[in-house]
Amino acid sequence: MSKKNKKCKPFAWGYNNYYQLGYPTFRSTFVNVCSIDDVVQVDGGGAHSLALRSDGIVFAWGDNEFGELGDNSTIDRNEPTEVIRIKDVAFISAGTNHSLAAKSDGTVFAWGRNNEGQLGNGTIIDSDVPVEVLNLTDIVAVAGGSDHSLALDSNGDVFAWGDNDFGQLGLGFTNDRQTTPQQTLIDNVIAIAAGDNFSLALRADGTVFAWGTNGFGQIGNGTFGGNFDVPTQVNTISNIIAIAAGDSHCLALQSNGTLWSWGSNTNGQLGEGTRVFAINSPVEVVDIKDIKLMGQGSIAAGARHSMALLNDGTVMTWGDNSFGQLGDGSLVDSNLPVDVIGLKCAIFVGAGSVHSLAIRNDGTVWSWGDNFLGQLGNGEFGGFSTTPVKVKGIEGVTDIACGEFHNLALKSDKKIRAWGNNTDGQLGDGTFRGGRDIPVLVKDIDSVKAIAAGESFSIALKEGGKVFAWGDNTFGQLGDGTLISRTFPEEVIGLPKIVKIAAGGGFSLAIDCDGKVWSWGLNDFGQLGDGTTVDKTVPVMVENLDKVVDIECGNSHALAIRADGTLFAWGRNDSGELGIGFFGDNSTVPVQVVNISNVKAISGGGEHSLAITCDGKVFAWGDNSFGQLGNGTMLNSNVPTKVLLSEDAIAVAAGGFHSLALVKNCSNVFSWGDNQFGQLGDGSLEDTSIPTKVIRIRDVIQICAGESHSLAISCKSCSYWDKKH
Repeated sequence: MSKKNKKCKPFAWGYNNYYQLGYPTFRSTFVNVCSIDDVVQVDGGGAHSLALRSDGIVFAWGDNEFGELGDNSTIDRNEPTEVIRIKDVAFISAGTNHSLAAKSDGTVFAWGRNNEGQLGNGTIIDSDVPVEVLNLTDIVAVAGGSDHSLALDSNGDVFAWGDNDFGQLGLGFTNDRQTTPQQTLIDNVIAIAAGDNFSLALRADGTVFAWGTNGFGQIGNGTFGGNFDVPTQVNTISNIIAIAAGDSHCLALQSNGTLWSWGSNTNGQLGEGTRVFAINSPVEVVDIKDIKLMGQGSIAAGARHSMALLNDGTVMTWGDNSFGQLGDGSLVDSNLPVDVIGLKCAIFVGAGSVHSLAIRNDGTVWSWGDNFLGQLGNGEFGGFSTTPVKVKGIEGVTDIACGEFHNLALKSDKKIRAWGNNTDGQLGDGTFRGGRDIPVLVKDIDSVKAIAAGESFSIALKEGGKVFAWGDNTFGQLGDGTLISRTFPEEVIGLPKIVKIAAGGGFSLAIDCDGKVWSWGLNDFGQLGDGTTVDKTVPVMVENLDKVVDIECGNSHALAIRADGTLFAWGRNDSGELGIGFFGDNSTVPVQVVNISNVKAISGGGEHSLAITCDGKVFAWGDNSFGQLGNGTMLNSNVPTKVLLSEDAIAVAAGGFHSLALVKNCSNVFSWGDNQFGQLGDGSLEDTSIPTKVIRIRDVIQICAGESHSLAISCKSCSYWDKKH
């Protein structure tokens, strides 16, 4: 099946407790995987824009008068240009004329204007390339204001530097700009935001604090005027999960979905239905509901306009519209939320001074509003756009793999992105962390040809035929001769040149150039096929098997197709998953699956197996407790039985207790079996023993199934917006 289309997009549905869908919530119908196609975060400054790609590279475009694009020039750019001398970035923020980036190692870099020391490098000299902010470690977020900067560390402490004329650094005094970071007088913080000359912080208890200038009531404590040089609690609101700061107004999203605002309202940017000059305590934004409840990217504030991302992927805006930054097709300000025209499937919003940004679920960036300095990134200078235009960029997913609760995606750049559970380091980003709902780059590996995901580990085949593995190594499934888990890819030792790989519950398989099969890892049911039940930390050859063209792993059993179309299996057989005519009696060596021939594709599930024959028919055997055999019954079978699928299949995928098939007709996907987490993608939570069509997805080129979730690569979406654009 062809994988040459550079605009293919991954979709996911089902169980999501470990973010394996790349999406913050449970879904019973498909969602595009968040940001996998490139961009994971955007932000806008005074007249420039930033975008963070999933591989940790930062791009910038727009105004570059002070070097805020970080490309070693002061030339304005109307298309994204890579910020030089910085990689492995985890978080970005755009100030008015400067930019900030926090790297995955916790260090911070800054570039652009530095007249007030906002770059934090001990000088007041502008820089058109990133320079390291001094004396900061373990930083997880940054925020750029007009001429000051903020950073949040993993302990909840906030650091500030730059202009302090209005007390915006929160140090207990005004004046005395700071050219290096100083600790602000607040702790237990989980999010930060910076306005024109003020700052915001969200504490872990859901309260919001503000400090700095208060001319428009942006401190939110019921007063106007004066400067507040220490963090002061904002009145009346609690249980806040996200904050945003404009030039002189603020937004706060409550856990129940209510959106609050305060500060300047000269253009209706508070969204409460009036244009009263300013409001000094939080008021509710009206005529908006179903806002996406996530900590970052769900709300944004420009100079005098506001944005909110809804759960259905649409975006609403309100306030100043003099340059079309509301995206509603007009240039009329609005004191109530209006819909951005034509933008669907958004997953993240950001706002510049007088322009707006959004990431769609295919990883593309869209922008609207002022473009005088090229800040829309669409290849033009000047003018404006009152509806979204696409920022020029790159896309392309070529392969996907599902683990138990994590996923891998291989992109056209031959590098791997991973998301989901990471408790054993299976995401390969150098950490052991609970879960990632945004794909991260697997480090220290490139030129990848193929990927496979096991229960809690991952493996990759490089173009030269070498195999690398990372994650859980309890049973030696990484094949490096140890039982030490790894957070970075390490080479599997002792293998000849490999052409194909597969990963199972706690073991791995590989085919070499001569059609021989190698195995390593857990062997309690004989799944290594070497005639023993002893675990192996280095590869061993599967016995009595040659001329193999394809391999697949179940949880504790293995499958292999020979060149003549015969099918062999070995390992666990409690539920008949070996397909040899009886239950029990595990096999430590390959045995031929009965009653099937001319097999061209296979997949192994928790305790069941799937196969496609050359005529496009699908067969299943093994455990059928949830109807995963697709034969209309709930009875286990120890021989292959025909799946009740009326269309010819070109691919199959077996999950823990559910099954998928990709059919020729419109490249639709069918599913059957367990559906308690919506992994069948039919819009219900009902199990089925008969194949049912996955809704609202077509033109699929690849499928895979995890324990209780499903993934597919599609080269088209069914939305109106995708058809038109």
